Amino acid sequence: MALIAALLVGCPKSNSDFQTGKKAEAVQDYDTALVYYERALRADPTNAEYKLRASQMRFEDGQFHIRQGRAAEQKGDLQRALTEFEKAQAVDPSSSVADQEVKRTLEKIAAQNAADAPKAMNYNPQDDGMLRNLPNSSLFRANPLT
Repeated sequence: MALIAALLVGCPKSNSDFQTGKKAEAVQDYDTALVYYERALRADPTNAEYKLRASQMRFEDGQFHIRQGRAAEQKGDLQRALTEFEKAQAVDPSSSVADQEVKRTLEKIAAQNAADAPKAMNYNPQDDGMLRNLPNSSLFRANPLT
């Protein structure tokens, strides 16, 4: 009889973690909810409800970070967007959307960096006449040996 009562009560710590996860989920603190759901699941790995909630929260938390990344991208903050998309990848490794967003954002950052690269890389002295006033020495002549 005591064994049946112990089984019905379950593990109090995992139940506490599960309840804390539910509270965090209710206020849309998905990162915290996931931490507590996973703690509850580690404490009671055979609990089907814990498994389901942890899996659902992994997906929901990933989607949350994707939405945050897209909002940052809309504001022009590509670094913040990339950070959010990478968080989505870490939380939900099965998310192909997160993978695509990371790849696309990295491409945008590379394109932006290329566009912002200094013009000196493609410098042509005839474009601005800066070399016209340099001293007439062998260092500045086309053929210094003559």
